[in-house]
Amino acid sequence: MLNEGRTRVDDEASFKMVGRCTAVLSALVQRLEPA
Repeated sequence: MLNEGRTRVDDEASFKMVGRCTAVLSALVQRLEPA
């Protein structure tokens, strides 16, 4: 996991993804790829 717990930019982030790094990055790539 990356940055477990609170970080200094949590109040500025528009969203936060929580999970295992490979799963989160894979899901993010799928969402960003053009349909």
